[in-house]
Amino acid sequence: MMKTITGMLTMALFFCLPTMILADDTGDAKWFDTENCAICKHMAGHAELMEKTTCETHMIDNGMLMVSCIPSEQRATMDAVNKKMEATIAQLMAGKQLPLCGFCTGYGALMAAGGKGQEIKTSFGSISLMTSDDPEVVKKIQSFAKRTDEEYKKMQKQLKHAADK
Repeated sequence: MMKTITGMLTMALFFCLPTMILADDTGDAKWFDTENCAICKHMAGHAELMEKTTCETHMIDNGMLMVSCIPSEQRATMDAVNKKMEATIAQLMAGKQLPLCGFCTGYGALMAAGGKGQEIKTSFGSISLMTSDDPEVVKKIQSFAKRTDEEYKKMQKQLKHAADK
């Protein structure tokens, strides 16, 4: 289970750069946060990994699918980051209270609601699924996928704007 959680959370980390933290328009918790989130912070300092990795989030009939393409020269770094994230997730599962971003909090809530996570290693990176047979949980998963996609698009626009300056 921890590898599945780590895989899904890892996918989220590629949606933000260490210096970029996004908050939604309503002032809610930041969706992606590599500075303050106990899980995401393990990606801070690995801009080369995040810059060269691509990710997509898609809704499927019974949940969501996330695709991550990790360049082969970055996979050892990703494996090291995953080990650190797994250790943090183990602390959380043991009851330790740690700060989390909106994505990580939301992902945990989906698992608690009965979402089933699965990670598939591929030759290009990984595919992660979050599914459910419960229509109410599927709605929550798809809402989460939509929010993740929206936040990623916002971040991409901000990054493009910053690069154009």
